[in-house]
Amino acid sequence: MLKQRSKLLFISMVWTLVYGLLLRPSPEEIEGMQAIIVVLIVWPGFLIFQIPLYGIFKKYQNRKIYNLLFFLKLALFLIQPVIIDFQLYNILFLTSILGILLIDFHVMTLENKVNLKEVDVSDQEKQKIFDQYKTSWFLMGSVVLLFSLYFQLGEGNYTIIVYHSLFYVFFVLRKQEPKIKYISIQLLGLLVVYLLAILSAPELLKGILLIAVLILIYLVTKLVYEHSSR
Repeated sequence: MLKQRSKLLFISMVWTLVYGLLLRPSPEEIEGMQAIIVVLIVWPGFLIFQIPLYGIFKKYQNRKIYNLLFFLKLALFLIQPVIIDFQLYNILFLTSILGILLIDFHVMTLENKVNLKEVDVSDQEKQKIFDQYKTSWFLMGSVVLLFSLYFQLGEGNYTIIVYHSLFYVFFVLRKQEPKIKYISIQLLGLLVVYLLAILSAPELLKGILLIAVLILIYLVTKLVYEHSSR
């Protein structure tokens, strides 16, 4: 008997398919409003959306497999622009989209879903959850914006930096302090990402260096955040 699915599966399917259609035929050819939608809404939105999803379906029986499936889904999502750059779109790109949908189809059953109506959460716990979400949005948003800039800067699309900067200041940084330190880290990350984008080297090597740099920026930002929160 087919298990009953959560309605959130429909949102995930639409989100993933829209992203795939917007990314065609190549991430370097995305311009104008389409680039803004992909870079500032669809791309980071998908990643941020995974934070509440992880908590909603955490009743999955095997936690190790559950974590592995979520990491695999994120990896399939992040690697899609690289797949297109290597001109493997028709095979691997569609497979990556199908993989994301199959993972969500498997995980998003009602028996895995936490019944929020039955969860008795105190005001203090609600505030803690809200603070954790804000922290995740801040740390992930900073890195995701730099990651998405990589593909635009490689093609000399520098105007997108303006939109990224406004989005970062008003929707990611907002009331976070110390602003000067966070902005300095982000500007340094932007410089490194730009140098990697124009570097004449194999895409695989550039991809490895990019991920390493973004992880480092994430850790530094997190260190500053934890120090300022004490």
